[in-house]
Amino acid sequence: MELEIENNSETPKKNNVKKNYIYNLIYQLFLLIVPILVTPYLARVLLNDGQGDYAYTYSYVTYFTLFASLGFGYYAQRLIARDRTNKHKQSVDFHEINIARLIPGLLAIIIYFTLIFCNVFGEYKKLMLLHSFHLFAVIFDITYLLQGNEEFGKIAIRNVIIKSISIACIFIFIKTKEDLWIYVLIQSATILISNISLWLYLPKMIEKVKLSELHPLHHLLPTIVLFIPTIAISLYTQLDKTLIKVITGNSGLVGDYENAEKIVKMSITVIVSLVAVFSPRNTQLFESGKIDELKTNIFKLSKFVFLIGLPMLFGILAVSSNFLPWYLGAEYGEENIKNTIVVMNVLTPIIIIIGFGNVLGGALLIPIGMDIKYTLSITCGATTNILLNLVLIRYFGAIGAAIATVVAESVVTIMMLIFTRKYLNIFKVFISSYKAIIASIIMFVICFFLNQKLEPSILNTIIIIGTGIVTYSILILVLREKMVIDTITSIKNKIWKKKN
Repeated sequence: MELEIENNSETPKKNNVKKNYIYNLIYQLFLLIVPILVTPYLARVLLNDGQGDYAYTYSYVTYFTLFASLGFGYYAQRLIARDRTNKHKQSVDFHEINIARLIPGLLAIIIYFTLIFCNVFGEYKKLMLLHSFHLFAVIFDITYLLQGNEEFGKIAIRNVIIKSISIACIFIFIKTKEDLWIYVLIQSATILISNISLWLYLPKMIEKVKLSELHPLHHLLPTIVLFIPTIAISLYTQLDKTLIKVITGNSGLVGDYENAEKIVKMSITVIVSLVAVFSPRNTQLFESGKIDELKTNIFKLSKFVFLIGLPMLFGILAVSSNFLPWYLGAEYGEENIKNTIVVMNVLTPIIIIIGFGNVLGGALLIPIGMDIKYTLSITCGATTNILLNLVLIRYFGAIGAAIATVVAESVVTIMMLIFTRKYLNIFKVFISSYKAIIASIIMFVICFFLNQKLEPSILNTIIIIGTGIVTYSILILVLREKMVIDTITSIKNKIWKKKN
C-alpha cells in the first residue's frame, strides 16, 4: 500500500503524504469512534423518533449551509494548493475568498431566520433556531487554507479536542427525550467553535495585503459551477430524510434510516481521509505536468478502495443482525431494529461505490479542473435519487430510500468512470484486486456461519468481527497481495535503516 510521493523542490514545506494521511486518518477514525460510542446512548435516550426529528430538521439546515458555502470548499482548496509557493498570492486568494463568500453566507442567514420567524417550520421552530450556528460556522470556515497547505495535523488535533468536549457534554447533559434541544445545541455550537479556533493559525500563514489588490467578485462564477454539484449532493444525502418524514409522516423511520446510514458511512471514513490528503497533492502534480505520477496515485487509491472497502462491505452484511439488537438496545423497539438491519444491508454497496466516487471526483476531476463533468455526474445522480425516492419511499419507506441511494451513487460513479477513462482503467484495477475479492468472500462465509450460530451480544459480535479481521488478514498475506507486501517491505526497510 505504498502511497507516498516524495516531495520535490517546488514544494515549500516538506510535508509528507503518509504523515498527512496518518493525521487525517486519526481524525477520521476518531469521527468513526464517536458515533459508535454516542449512538447507542442516544438510541436509548432520544429513541428512534427523537433521532428522526434531529435528522429531519438537520436536513433542512443543510440546504442553507450548502447555499452559504456556494462551492467554495473544493474551489478554495484547489486555489490555495496551486498558489502555496507564493505566500503573497496565497494571502490575496484567502482574503478574496473570505470576502466573496460573505455574499451567499449572509443571504442564507437572512432567508433562514425569515422563514423561522414566519413560522414556516411550525413545531420545529426551536430546533431550527439552535441549528442556526451551522450557518455562522460556514462563514468562519477556513479549513480549505490548511488543507491546501497540507496542514492536516493542525486540523485533526484541534478538532479532536473540541469534539471530545462535545461528547462529554452529550453524556452529561442529555438524559431524556426532552433534552433533544440540548443535543442540537451541542452539535451546532461545536462546529462553530471548531471553525473559529482555526483562525489562531492565520498570523503565521497569511500576510496583510492592500485593499486595492483584492478583487473578490471574480471568484463567484467558478464557485457557482461547483455549487451545482454541492446542492445535488445534498439532494441525495439529505433530501431522502426529508422525504421519508414528509411522505410517511413517521419520524421513527427517519431515525431508522439515519442510524443505518450513519453506521455504513462510518466505514467509508478511511477511504475519504486518504482522498482528502491526495487532493491538494494531485492538484500540484497536474499543474506541474506530472501526469504519470497522477495516474499512479489514482490507480493505487482505487486499489485501496477494494482492499479496504470489500471486507467492510461483506463484514457488515455478515454481522449486522448480531450487532444492531444490542447496539441500539431493547428500548429502540424490536420492529425498528429489524427495519434498521434491512436498511443497513441494502446500503452496504455504497461503501465501494462512494469510495470510488470520492477517488474519481475529489482526487481526480476536481484537481485537474474538470468541474463541469464533476457537476454533470453529481447532478444526474441527484435527479435519479429524487425520482426514485418519490416512488420507492411511498411503497417501501426507509428501505425504498436506501435503494434509491444505492442506485443514485452508482449513476454518479459510473459517469465519473466514463469521464476519467483516460486516467484510470477500471478493469485493470478490478483484475489486480482479485485477491482482495477472494479473501473477502471467504471471510464473509465464515463470519456469516458464526452469525447464524451465535446470539446477539457484545461478546459474540466481537468474536465475529475479530474472526473476520484475522481471516481476511491471513488470506491477504497468504495470497501475497502486492500493495500489502510492498507496504510491509517498506516498513521493514525503514526500521532496518534506523537500526543501522
